Amino acid sequence: MVATTILSRCLLLSSSIARVCSLAPPQQKHAVVVGAGPVGMATALTLAKHHNYNVTLLDSSPPSSAQTKYDPTKAFLYNVNGRGQTLTKQFPELQQKLEERSVSSQGPAATSITIVPADPMAEIPIQKSTAFDGNSKNTNENNDSNSVDIKKKGLEDESIQNEKASAKGYWVPRHEMVKLMAECLEEQNSQSNCKIEFQMGRECVDVLPTKRLSGEQNAVCVKVRNAKDGSLQLLQATLVVGADGQKSKVRECLAKAPSNL
Repeated sequence: MVATTILSRCLLLSSSIARVCSLAPPQQKHAVVVGAGPVGMATALTLAKHHNYNVTLLDSSPPSSAQTKYDPTKAFLYNVNGRGQTLTKQFPELQQKLEERSVSSQGPAATSITIVPADPMAEIPIQKSTAFDGNSKNTNENNDSNSVDIKKKGLEDESIQNEKASAKGYWVPRHEMVKLMAECLEEQNSQSNCKIEFQMGRECVDVLPTKRLSGEQNAVCVKVRNAKDGSLQLLQATLVVGADGQKSKVRECLAKAPSNL
């Protein structure tokens, strides 16, 4: 068993040095998405449901980590505005879950701020909320003036103004967004032949080109390390998507990739 593991690692290491993967391309469209946050989940769901991909979704977090539970290090809210709903409305179940589990806001005028004491033991004062849209009073007055000028010149369509005014956004905690998207992934797997395989504790190590024979489709190999035991695995893919944040390993691999990738 030990000898086999060592041999496997040596083979993977030699392929990495050669920067070429000798595995045959997959027979069906297969995508590897690195990073299983909301962006990675949305990508996997889109590829599986609308583009007929089988998807492997990788995340370096250990399997024991509770992605759908509150995490104080990621305690922020998403505002899924009209632009974000371009995605969610493609999946009726996702849009419905979002509306049920979030707090809606009707345009900038519906947003307000309240000044709260830093002392958690102090009583929160009851005060009149101030409408807040990120601009000062003078800026608002200038914008109003400019808006009037635009209307007079006929440069902005009235229907577009009405659409902007009525746009509804949804505020939802990050962990709740992850949870409802994870539920949609499970529903996709139960209702379709295009599956999404979720692998936790898997770190992307390298992205390698394949030896492609004449007539074969383009494909790449993703080298993955098991965070628990350090074992290595090669995944074949016709598409690789990096949704792994600012320090993206996929981006790093592409930067040093050979010309035939």
